[in-house]
Amino acid sequence: MLPPSPVADKRGLREDLDCVLPNFIDPPSPPPHNTPMAMSPHARVSAVRCNSYELDLVRVAVRDVLAPLGGMETFVSRGDRVLIKPNFLLASRAEKAVCTHPAVIRAVAEAVLDAGAVSVAVGDSPAVQSGRSVAKKLGLLEPLSELGVEVIDLKDSVTATAKNPDLFRRFEIARAVL
Repeated sequence: MLPPSPVADKRGLREDLDCVLPNFIDPPSPPPHNTPMAMSPHARVSAVRCNSYELDLVRVAVRDVLAPLGGMETFVSRGDRVLIKPNFLLASRAEKAVCTHPAVIRAVAEAVLDAGAVSVAVGDSPAVQSGRSVAKKLGLLEPLSELGVEVIDLKDSVTATAKNPDLFRRFEIARAVL
């Protein structure tokens, strides 16, 4: 359980994380998680600064960035199956900043699980190697496995036909997420 988030001062600065939080005055209620943001009259952006990849600080930053949007529960409902798609360019140590940092991936996976997802996978289609090999190099396989989160490769795709051709007719989707 994370400690309660301290209130930001009038400039949006938080002393404990040196985070800049956007100031919202009576934000509208977010749309249900299944409403496309492009179709929502309330599309919004939230950002926070986190000056360290220390896992507890990243967990707080993930919570704080989602809070103005209604929290992770706005996007994930109890019983959902969720794919987290980080940027896995190629197998590299986290310090090189080539891929999404493992602390961010883990903190997001934990937040998704806490919101009630029954199945969570992390996957990408790296330019070089497999998603699993990139996750291994980042040191993610064991911590994600402990959470019950699977690492999948998204390279093998199939063509799907859209039910609503007004948006698009066909699209490619990874076989692993079907």
